Amino acid sequence: MAIVTLNPNDKNSVSLSNGNLTANMNSYGHVRSTEYKNNGKWYWEIRIDKYATRSDGSQWDMSVSSLGVSNLNGDCIYIHGNGKVFVEGVVVKSFEENFIVGDILGISLDVENKLITFCKNGKWYDGIPIPEWESYNAYFMNNSTANGEIITVNFGATPFKYEIPKNHMSYDGNQRSVLRQHFLIKQNNQYYTIKPEFYQNGQFQSLTLEGGEQPNENDYENFGFDDLNDLLIPQNKKTVQGIDKGELGEGKCFEVSLDNGIKKVNNIE
Repeated sequence: MAIVTLNPNDKNSVSLSNGNLTANMNSYGHVRSTEYKNNGKWYWEIRIDKYATRSDGSQWDMSVSSLGVSNLNGDCIYIHGNGKVFVEGVVVKSFEENFIVGDILGISLDVENKLITFCKNGKWYDGIPIPEWESYNAYFMNNSTANGEIITVNFGATPFKYEIPKNHMSYDGNQRSVLRQHFLIKQNNQYYTIKPEFYQNGQFQSLTLEGGEQPNENDYENFGFDDLNDLLIPQNKKTVQGIDKGELGEGKCFEVSLDNGIKKVNNIE
């Protein structure tokens, strides 16, 4: 995989260090990544290292920080440090949360579905639709007259602070989201799961699959089990009678005794 960094040949009022992964941005400084995306699903993280400093020495808050993507024409999609999201200069969303020094901002770029999603310290916000551009570059800007705003970006060369979103790769392509295996059982062209809610009348019921004759990703996610050792556990579905404790308004107050073998209560009647 190619090494992806901030681009020393595509910047303005920015000095780079740390292998071109740390940017010190002065007044309206901006920089893009060395690689653009035109398909796929990608994730990267930015750490806020330092506030920008005004000419009188006072520190600016992080509302001037702009982090997101741009195209080669200069059109931008970014989140401000005050939680406002801009798409081509128009505010489309406000999450009303400021960034502070030490915060980790994660960005998911889903080119396939034209969606960008931001994450602050592991907390994901709602996805934002994005325009259909020819290409998308990771983009960083100090949107003020202050100097010395510092950020460090991780495109995937080192482990991320937070988990890569499902079906994503790191921006540099070196890491991918954790693949969680889910299993189904196939017998006589029918598919089954061993989840207890599909066990009735002493046997497992066949599944109705979204994917039709073959299970798709959602079927594995919704019906699948992830531990093959569960195949060795006996299944037993019980009907437990409660002890009536008398009238209580329109309902009944009762008690039941459940043994340790009961995993799930399907219904109370």
